[in-house]
Amino acid sequence: MKICCSKIKRGIKESNRPDYVGMSANKRSCCNSFLFFIYKFLRFLYVSIWFYYLPVIVMAFGYLWPLWNNWLCKHELSGKRLISGQCIDPLTYSGSPL
Repeated sequence: MKICCSKIKRGIKESNRPDYVGMSANKRSCCNSFLFFIYKFLRFLYVSIWFYYLPVIVMAFGYLWPLWNNWLCKHELSGKRLISGQCIDPLTYSGSPL
C-alpha cells in the first residue's frame, strides 16, 4: 500500500496546490451570483418543506381524516355514527355494544 501512495504523492507537487478552493461572493460573475441565489432559495424551500413541514402535514392528515369522516357521517347522513369504518345508525346497530 505504501508503494501506491508514494506514486500518487510523487505525481502531485505541493507547491502547485492552492490553499483554498472555493468561490467567494466577490469573485462570482453576475450570472453566477444570480444562479447561486436561485439555488439557495430552492434549497431552502426543499429542506424546509421536505424535512420539516411535510412530516407534520402527514401526521395532521392522518389524525384529521377519521375525524372528518365521522363529521360527514354525523351531519350529512342524519345522525349516523362511524362504527368500524361504516356509517351506521346507532339505534339499529346489532354488533358489539357502544
